[in-house]
Amino acid sequence: MKHLLLVLLLPLFTAAFNPVQNDRNYQANIDLTNIVDDMVKVALVVPVLEVDEVIYDMPKIVPGTYKIYDYGQFVNDFKAFDSKGNELKFEKLNENQWRIFNAYELYKIEYWVSDSYDLSGNKIFAPAGTSIEEDAFLLNNFGFIGYLQELEDVPFTLEIDKPSSMYGTTSLQEISRSDAKDLFEAKDYFELHDCPILYAAPDTASILVAGMPITIGVYSKEGKIKAAEIRDALIPVFEAAATYLGGTLPAPRYTILVYGLTLRQSMSGTGALEHHTSTVVNMPDVNGNYLKMFGYENPMQMYRDIVAHEFFHIVTPLNIHSEQIADYDFINPQTSEHLWFYEGVTEYNSMISQARSGVVSFEDFLDEIKSKMEGSRRYNQNIPFTEMSKYSLSFFGNQFNNVYEKGALIGLAVDLKLRSLSEGEFGLINLLEDMWQVYGADTFFVDEDLFSILAAKSFPQMEEFFVRHIAGTQPLPLEDLFAEVGIAYVAKKEIDGISLGSMNVVFSKKNNGLMLSSIDAESAFAKEMKLEKGDILREINGVKIDFEENSHSAITAFYEVLGNIKVGETISINIEREEKDGVMKNLKLKGKAKAEKKTVFDSITINENLTEKQRTLRHFWINN
Repeated sequence: MKHLLLVLLLPLFTAAFNPVQNDRNYQANIDLTNIVDDMVKVALVVPVLEVDEVIYDMPKIVPGTYKIYDYGQFVNDFKAFDSKGNELKFEKLNENQWRIFNAYELYKIEYWVSDSYDLSGNKIFAPAGTSIEEDAFLLNNFGFIGYLQELEDVPFTLEIDKPSSMYGTTSLQEISRSDAKDLFEAKDYFELHDCPILYAAPDTASILVAGMPITIGVYSKEGKIKAAEIRDALIPVFEAAATYLGGTLPAPRYTILVYGLTLRQSMSGTGALEHHTSTVVNMPDVNGNYLKMFGYENPMQMYRDIVAHEFFHIVTPLNIHSEQIADYDFINPQTSEHLWFYEGVTEYNSMISQARSGVVSFEDFLDEIKSKMEGSRRYNQNIPFTEMSKYSLSFFGNQFNNVYEKGALIGLAVDLKLRSLSEGEFGLINLLEDMWQVYGADTFFVDEDLFSILAAKSFPQMEEFFVRHIAGTQPLPLEDLFAEVGIAYVAKKEIDGISLGSMNVVFSKKNNGLMLSSIDAESAFAKEMKLEKGDILREINGVKIDFEENSHSAITAFYEVLGNIKVGETISINIEREEKDGVMKNLKLKGKAKAEKKTVFDSITINENLTEKQRTLRHFWINN
């Protein structure tokens, strides 16, 4: 009944969008001035057609997501009209497609679009989503506008009716702007989808780095995120990228759209999504102390790492790519075998560029490498990386995130191997530069030929390296490669120490405290202390675990106390434990620290007593 009432009322709230139809382009309109039931109206005047039937597609998937999202699910009250306003017959084929009959008469398609941020049980990664709010609109255009099959390459004009109080930040080419209306153009559907727009109260900041204009636009309902602060934090990242890439930046312009999320919205994923000339960044709209819980002493380093990763996607895969990306299919996606190249190498480039320019220290860079090693251990090491990539939309979907862990380690290994073979003078970035000369944005390689192409552009020995360690399942030879640059790496070793029972802790918002999320119940530590999963830790050896001021510092303090305890010393932990009746009981647990053999993974030690060869290779590799 509500839907029927909505259909009757909609014409009363909307102005007509009736431009002259032509055979040259699409003419689209999104009206942000009239929100009805959390939806906005989209109108699309199509090019003149000479066919009986045509299919209108909304994307099933978009580049960079590697997941099926079905953007057609947000389309409501779909209608097709001829030039006289008469409705044309159509049938809905599936979630994302509509077949329109008598297409030679088709003038305009209209429908209403809801947003993904308000979707119950939302599974769409926030940077690939859409938002419709009274004070902000995140227009990932693929969530609002589709295309007619076989007419993806036709240009678009996009007209936005907007509140006068809002400014639209975007990399999309503008034709005109006014208080009430903005007009943009795109050379085809791919460019339209590739240029998101953020409409909000103006909070923008700009900078010019290596000749490339960079613009930051921010929506922060709580006022915790500021465009100028983000700009200042990102300047060193872009300067480092320019240095790493030989002095220039590979885009005519770059736009960073930052949309602050509520904590509930953050559950659908914080992070970013890459585009050729922009990125959408979603971060919790909270103070820096909360962000420190993600492990960053400097919360702005989170922005640096995220934006650096998305920016380096301009290299791979937005420029250097296979046929699956060059001819992207929004409805029937084909996945490349080389996500290590697209995501892993990108992640590594974002890390090494900052380390080479001193944005992060050598030690912090190696700590991040170690975290990649630890993260990779959570995934199945017996699946060839090429097979995991190829079937990441189906069989191996639960292995996908390893592209950011082991994928980055593959980038590291390839870089070190190339440095070793060239006496330091040729590394991963040099290989990518050579690839770029042949395989730019409008050219592609054949997926199955990549290993042989990379070997031909570097060293013949590299093809065997790729086959064994990427197409095969042989472990990366990191111990040998690290040794060449004077770093001692041991994948696994036994040491004497104090057992902590493989304990993991998380912040419990319900209890405003540190909760024991897991512990090995059979460990000497767990048996001695009688700790249980779910315990709320309040004090250890007289040190209060206080979350009032700084949650990250509280967690750090807890682990520092544990780390300083010696064998035989008394450990005293005050906890709260929930009883069967739901009442929280205060307990004081005591025990002796017991010695136990511990397995330590991924030990990395920097050697300062270098041979001349090690010194040379390290200098070329890390600029250190």
